Formats: sequence, structure tokens, C-alpha cells
Amino acid sequence: MESPSFIRSGANGSFLFIPSAFAAWTGESLDMKTPLLRSNETLSKAAVRVLRLLGDTKTTSCYSNLGVEQEFFVIDRGFYLARPDLTACGRSLLGAQPAKGQQMEDHYFGALDRRILAFMQDVEWKLWNLGVPTTTRHNEVAPSQYELAPIFEKTSVACDHNMLMMEILKEVAREHDLACLLHEKPFAGVNGSGKHNNWSISTNTGDNLMEPGSTPRQNERFVVFLAAVLRAVDVHGDLLRIAVATPGNEHRLGANEAPPAIISVYVGDQLEEVISDICNDTPSAAADNGPSSPPTSTTSGTGTTSKHHMQLGVNCLPTLPRDASDRNRTSPFAFTGNKFEFRAVGSSQSCARPAFILNSIVADALNYIADELEKELQKTHAGKQEGKLDAAVTAVVQRVLKQHTRVVFGGNGYSDEWRKEAERRGLFHLRTLPEAVTQMDSEKNRKLFTGLGVLSLKELAVQQHTLYEYYCKTIAIEADCMHQMATAHILPVCMEFKGKLSATVDKESPTQVAYLNDVNGLINQLLDSLAGLKKACEKAKAFNHEEQAFEQATCYRNDVADAMARTRKACDSLENVVDDRLWPFPKYSEILFMK
Repeated sequence: MESPSFIRSGANGSFLFIPSAFAAWTGESLDMKTPLLRSNETLSKAAVRVLRLLGDTKTTSCYSNLGVEQEFFVIDRGFYLARPDLTACGRSLLGAQPAKGQQMEDHYFGALDRRILAFMQDVEWKLWNLGVPTTTRHNEVAPSQYELAPIFEKTSVACDHNMLMMEILKEVAREHDLACLLHEKPFAGVNGSGKHNNWSISTNTGDNLMEPGSTPRQNERFVVFLAAVLRAVDVHGDLLRIAVATPGNEHRLGANEAPPAIISVYVGDQLEEVISDICNDTPSAAADNGPSSPPTSTTSGTGTTSKHHMQLGVNCLPTLPRDASDRNRTSPFAFTGNKFEFRAVGSSQSCARPAFILNSIVADALNYIADELEKELQKTHAGKQEGKLDAAVTAVVQRVLKQHTRVVFGGNGYSDEWRKEAERRGLFHLRTLPEAVTQMDSEKNRKLFTGLGVLSLKELAVQQHTLYEYYCKTIAIEADCMHQMATAHILPVCMEFKGKLSATVDKESPTQVAYLNDVNGLINQLLDSLAGLKKACEKAKAFNHEEQAFEQATCYRNDVADAMARTRKACDSLENVVDDRLWPFPKYSEILFMK
């Protein structure tokens, strides 16, 4: 059974929850669970097929694992209730930057606040009672930002447990008079929140296929599966971008430690050397040792050291283990020792969509490699039957890596140089949600999902339309909320402040008159921007959302989003000059730092 039932106890009794799949009367899936279960099966078949060709006769099934690092913000509930944008949209639509944000990183490296610690301990107890094995809790970089993570589990269960975690976080926060914000970008100018999906494949015999081995045969298997993942990401980078296409991620990707929208793979220096040597057919120390083989020790004056260990030069501190490669936080898809970390997933979304897409594209790549291996093994090698498998594997892996190493990148994903280089390499760069989602029903992607049996053409069309509709409705709500906040709350306060200035300013003082004129100019900017926002919203709402979903989403992403940015700029400028006693909403300096 993929998703066990569970019991939740509340104030009025206990309730049995049964995980369910939803289907239309005509048989199409209406949820994310069904495509996920289908993708698990197709991944298992493809992986077993490859393992059989590699000589594995014991493995009968495979499954993907997922470890989900959930990031979120926690603020005082009083501030939350005093902000219409937080209660209606989950993010602050307005708010000037405080003098101190996350520059010092003192929140990241600091101890958990006592109130937050009590809240997180209660969350953990409730999750443990539900069978969700949380193991990690800590501060994140932005003030009031935190992370909670469970251990690795089978993907279907991990997705269920993450949905439970998000629900429990919000419930327990309310009990502690706090508010948990799961939006990808609740506050501008500081880190957004992700949901890093750590993904790997395991066999029913207990082997992790993403774990480099300590023997040549095990490393051969690892390199085959590594080649499959690289091919999957290269060929289907558009689908991985679609997998993380949410309204909140539009504000996060490519900013404040969130990876860019260009999907590339970070493998680390050592694996990159192995890949290069395979492509060039040259031996190397990295290839001989393997990415996780026992380190080669040398003796120095301070004791035994190695390329996988380090000493800090202090007698009371022991030799410390060191991972073969550091993490690249600017990479959206990074190899981290025995798994791949998909860092671009948004904090508010279900993991099921990224998981079923990732399972599907890797299954497709494994089937391709199996086809190529079968062709190689059928070739006649007179007098060379011994070593025929190794020769076939080498030939196939070498071809695949040569074709798809363009997706490997270990540098700064934020740099302009990388954007230009990625374009030169021919990688997908789908900057916006409408750009990404329009690729969902391309011929390549229709062939992928229908060929694997993960989505039918009708289900694929529904998934695409749903993404457009959700995006348009989200931005429409945000734009209307911003207009109401600025018109009914901020403008009256600004006019009142202007009236007080006009009554008290010394008309003989050029400096004071200039100050009054500056305030008046900012008010006029706000009025102009509000008129532009209203016009943009009317334009977007005029589209027929059934027949013009892409056009409407593009209008919201361009016209409405730009109008909202102008309105925010005017409001935030006024926040910095209007009397603090008059300002109608709690400010960032209060929300982010006062518990």
C-alpha cells in the first residue's frame, strides 16, 4: 500500500483519514496522486530493465525516495491579522525595507527564539504522533524564517507527509498565537522559501542507485544512472521548470539564494572530472577511486589526512570528515553525495507534481539507455564475448554524456555570463510561468507522458489549463487587494499627513517647501500608479479565460505585475516619509523582528 491511512485526534474526537485518488466519471485523473503513482510504476519498470541488462537478477522493483526540506516564515499573529495582504494573499504586497534585514546573517547562525522553539517542538510531537519522522529544525537566513525536514521516505508517502506537515505548521502556529506563512516570497528584499526535494532511486534489495559504489561494477551502475539523470534534465529541462511554476515562485526564482529559472545540474568537481574523463576516454584518479571510495591517506606532522578529511590545526579537535564536493546553492538541481537536490520547488506547493515529472523524465531516459544497450549487445564482437557488457556500457554512457553534458554547470547560476552561456548551449530559459506552462503540451511532452502512461492528452490539457487559471486568479486577488489597501488605507493617511505639513511648514524655508513638494509628488505618483493598476486589471479580466488562458496569464504576468510593482514603489516610498504614528499597517521592522 503506497499511502497508509492514519488517525488524527482533535478536541471533538478522533478521525480516520484515508488517502484517496480522485477520478472523473470518464476515467481521467483529477489529482496529483494518480500521476505520481503511475510515474512510480513506470520508473520501476525502466530501472529494473536497465539493471537486468547490467546483470542484476535479484532486483524485482525500484522506487524513488524523497526527503523534503520545508522552509517557512513564522510571525506574531497580531501582525498577521493587521495586514490584509497577508491574510488574503499569504504575502506582503507592500512594505518598505527596514534598515536591517538579513545582511548580518545573525538569524541564520543564531539560536532558536524560545517562543519559536516551543512552537516547533509542539509541531514535531504532533507530526511524530502521525508517523511523520521529522529530524531537522533550524533557523533559515531571513529573519523569522525557519526550516523543518523529515527523513527520506518513499516518494508517495513523503508527499503525503509533507502535506500533513504544512497543515500542522499552520494549526500549531495558531495555537501559539503565531502565523505560519508558506508563501514562496512573503517579504520582499529577504530570502524566499523553498521546499528542497532530495530525490534518489532505491531497489527492493536496499541499494541506493544514486550512491557511488566502492567496486568497479557498482560504479559502473552508478555512472549509468547518472547519465540517465543528466539526459533527463537536458532533454526535459522545460518540464522541470513547469514542475516549479507557481505564482509565488515567480517572485523567488533567481533571487536571494533561490536558484535561477535555467535548469542545470551541479555534480561537483570530482564527478565533473569523472564525466570529462569518460567523454574523453582518459583514465583519472577520480575515476579510479570513485566519488565515494575510501580516501587515500597521507601522513603529515599533524596526523593522518586525506582528500576526504580535514584538520583545523587545533590539538583538541579531531580530524573531521569532509564531503567530496560542496553544495552549489545557485544550482536548481545539484548532486549531493547520494541523491539529487531539486532546489527550485516552491514552499507552498505539493511535492507530487515535481515528483511525478522527475520520475517520468528519468524513466524516459532509462528506457532510452536500455534501448541503446540492447543495440550494443546485439552487435557481433567476434572473439570478444568476454567484456562485451563492459564495452557496451562504456559505449552507451560515453555517447549519452557527450550529448548531454551541456546541462552540467558548477559556476554561479546568478551571473549574466551564465545566462549568455546557457543560451549558447541551447538550454531552456523559461523566465515566466506563462512561458513555461505553454511548453507543457509540446509534441515532445505529449509523447513523453502518453508513451509512459503517466498522463493522457486530456489530463495533460487539464493540468496545463489549471496552472494558467490558478496563476490568473492568484494575481487578480493580489492586484485587487493592493488597490484596496492603497486606496482605502494609505491614500487617506498620506493626504492627512500632507494636510498637517501644509499647515505647519514654514513657507519662507525653501528646504521645508521642497520637503512638502516631495511628499506631494509621491502622492501624485501613487495616484497615477493606481490608475494604471486599475486599467491593467480591467484589460486582464476582459480575456476569455477558457479560450485565452495563455494570453490572460501573459497579461497578468506583464501588464498587471508591472502596474503592481509601480504601485508598490510609490507606497513604499511614502511609508518612509509619512508619520509613523499615522501609517495604517505594521512595518517590516516590526513584523520580522518582534515576537
